[in-house]
Amino acid sequence: MPGSREIRLQDCEFVAPAGWSVQRQADHIRLQNMASGCLILVIEPQPTSGSLEQDARAAFDLMYRGWAYQKAGEHAYVLSKGRTAQGLDYTSMEAAMSATTADGRYHLEEGLAVVILAGTSIVIVAARHNSSMLGHDRCTTYEGWPRFFSSFTVNNATPPAQTDDPATRIIGRWTTTESGASGEYVFAANRRYRLAGALGTTYTTSEHDHDVIYAATSAFEGDGSYAVSGNQLTLSPRAGVPDHVPFRFVQVNHGGSGWRDQLWLSRKDARGEYEVRYDRQ
Repeated sequence: MPGSREIRLQDCEFVAPAGWSVQRQADHIRLQNMASGCLILVIEPQPTSGSLEQDARAAFDLMYRGWAYQKAGEHAYVLSKGRTAQGLDYTSMEAAMSATTADGRYHLEEGLAVVILAGTSIVIVAARHNSSMLGHDRCTTYEGWPRFFSSFTVNNATPPAQTDDPATRIIGRWTTTESGASGEYVFAANRRYRLAGALGTTYTTSEHDHDVIYAATSAFEGDGSYAVSGNQLTLSPRAGVPDHVPFRFVQVNHGGSGWRDQLWLSRKDARGEYEVRYDRQ
């Protein structure tokens, strides 16, 4: 393309997770969680095969040559595809892996290979999480890997034109269930939405010689109008102030079972930033 240039490693920018070491080499950037040993490697851009899924599988297989999947069937691995916050197409492959080394030691890891298309090149980001170490827990919070990936940009890479309309794609029913909470958004074609959900909590009291566990469920609901602009979703409830929420679409494929849509909403509270995943129903 006129005016374009080859993408290089120095074009890759990101926010490193707090407390991680960062080492820059000629052909890769190495980030390491000093508490758990978890690694993130950003590899020098290289030509794409023409299929991001094939590229992601090849990168993952190279990372884990000689290892085995910890699970089988649909639970063996997950393929994901979507667009980065910058708007570049990406595909990733992730799985829980295990291996026994020659000295008899057993290793467990959660691996992830992401390939990001930048022009005719791909940037490979490989993450190897040491799931057997307690310090790994911090990698899965938003301040770890999720924020790193959200911040990842490639200078001089032009995002491709949008091929689908987010305002049309969001129409439908989306649900989430996680950590005792469940919720559902319904986005209608007339730009109205409905929200319903429940939050479950438990607490324990001691009575004489035994403990009693109590469970409580709180329901919530709401409705109003919504608008979509770029990667911003504006929710205007019937009563209250509008809520501006960054969002992204992801397609996932569990163990080759077929592609399914997900909607990820970015949120922030007193504890910090986080994302909530909703699955299309």
